[in-house]
Amino acid sequence: MDRDTLITTIIIVTLSYAVMMGLVAMLRKENSFFVYTLAFLCGSLAFVFTIAFPFAEALSIISFNFLILLSIALFTSGIRMYFALKPWPRRYWVYNGLNLLLFIQFTLISPSMWVRIIVYSIVSLSFFTDLYLEIKDKLPSLDKNW
Repeated sequence: MDRDTLITTIIIVTLSYAVMMGLVAMLRKENSFFVYTLAFLCGSLAFVFTIAFPFAEALSIISFNFLILLSIALFTSGIRMYFALKPWPRRYWVYNGLNLLLFIQFTLISPSMWVRIIVYSIVSLSFFTDLYLEIKDKLPSLDKNW
């Protein structure tokens, strides 16, 4: 399987998930499912950019990574909505803005794939850690038999 076939498959699957989540959101009247729909749409749009702009490699790298981390932020926002928390705190803007600035820096100004990987990992870890710290008291405790 070549790269374009794999990316096309990912686009089809994520769009299918987006349509499914959108239908579930409409039927169940759950706002968090609308956020999941947006997250899947951002993920599929990220992969569309990799096919649509093969000639603009820097633009593809920056847009892909920004949209994938935006979809992670939207997934965590959906989980935050489920637990009745503020879905998009101000620090999410900081995480996304810092991510975008650092990706522009390490893609255009001083290119380094390894630094981009580290930045991506730290920013995604910050979303997940932030989510865990906010909901850890609301999670049900598991008993010894689990």
